[in-house]
Amino acid sequence: MLIVSHTLVRKDSIGNTRYVDDYQLVDTLEEARKAVSLIISLHGDYLHCYAISQVIEASEPHWANVKPMGIKD
Repeated sequence: MLIVSHTLVRKDSIGNTRYVDDYQLVDTLEEARKAVSLIISLHGDYLHCYAISQVIEASEPHWANVKPMGIKD
């Protein structure tokens, strides 16, 4: 499993900055990259950052199906 996480930045009516975190689980790197593309297209300038992460340990056994992501350093 991979986690696609992202943070949105919002300003309220008096100018205070607020950060909102969200995530989703996906099975493959291809799905993760599609999710990131959708997040970018939906949130545009409100997107503060995103990450694609591999689950290496979890309380849910099926989340921690450790496989190489195929990304080279």
